[in-house]
Amino acid sequence: SAFLSSLAGPTTVLAVDAVGTYEVQLRVTNTQDTVSAPASCAIQAIPDEELVVELTWDTPNADVDLHLALADTPVFDAPGDACWCNPSPDWSGQGNGADDPERNLDDRAGYGPENIAIRTPADGSYDVRVHYYDDHGDGTVAATVRVYVRGSLTPVYERSRLLDRDQVWYA
Repeated sequence: SAFLSSLAGPTTVLAVDAVGTYEVQLRVTNTQDTVSAPASCAIQAIPDEELVVELTWDTPNADVDLHLALADTPVFDAPGDACWCNPSPDWSGQGNGADDPERNLDDRAGYGPENIAIRTPADGSYDVRVHYYDDHGDGTVAATVRVYVRGSLTPVYERSRLLDRDQVWYA
């Protein structure tokens, strides 16, 4: 998650990049350097989409890629495999987009997350895969995939696996 602030004014933006509950705390310092008591607020990041697939990993430099594909579609086969090189494929052929995947995040250097979401998934099966693209010196990573459905803050699927560079995990 990113915290974006401006010294020019009182507005701050919290850009949340993963499903979950976040606690934000504010302390104010006046011109006499007196610090206020903290004020806290809990924020729930609930996805709008009915299906969200999230990938994270445990190293700071590695580039690990998430793939969401129509069942039995080979890795990198467009348009059936949504990934960094095919971020918004048209799966329905009807152009309305509600049942098409959208890669929301592509983290190319460490920890993730990477997210692919579908607003209203079509009936059927989907394959989730993880490709360890480049280690940038990190070596083995522990990748974790979480699948969220219908606005839930609790994943319906969560698995982790150790991966080495160039390995593909069929999660």
